[in-house]
Amino acid sequence: CLCYDIVNVILRALQEIHCTSAALDAYAALRERRALGSVEELTETVGRLCRDAVSLLEAEQAREAPLDMRAVLEYIDRHKADPDFCVGSLADRFALSISNFSHQFKSQLGVNVSTYINDLRLREAQLLLRSTDLSVGEIALRIGYLQPSSFIRKFKQTLGQTPGEYRQQNGRSDP
Repeated sequence: CLCYDIVNVILRALQEIHCTSAALDAYAALRERRALGSVEELTETVGRLCRDAVSLLEAEQAREAPLDMRAVLEYIDRHKADPDFCVGSLADRFALSISNFSHQFKSQLGVNVSTYINDLRLREAQLLLRSTDLSVGEIALRIGYLQPSSFIRKFKQTLGQTPGEYRQQNGRSDP
């Protein structure tokens, strides 16, 4: 009885989130069965139901509340220098899964969120290289890189030259 109670509670939850009848029909046979064959079958069935429920909730949430890009961009701008800042922390902040957050971000801005954050950090680095005498290591820390070598590699990969070469070519100008 407990097994069927678990399954029925999950099925009712799916109905509450306006799950399509086609999706519910896939589980209709569960209500009719007298016994699940084994504990493993129960575990697999409950796991599948829970995964489906979470996916449906995320889809429903995405339909109901599109991502407020102004708030997202402001949050990114304030936290971009935090070395622990990542897509996961952004998704958590806006109460979405990473995949849902990433999908909404890209569909609204046309660029993936990681690329956006890296570009923002590198533009900041370019400004600091042109307008300050900070070392490359200090700039790396200021824009969110714990390791200067990671910053140098990303800078060169994106801009085709090292930060030092960029500074030499662009000279230090007044901020």
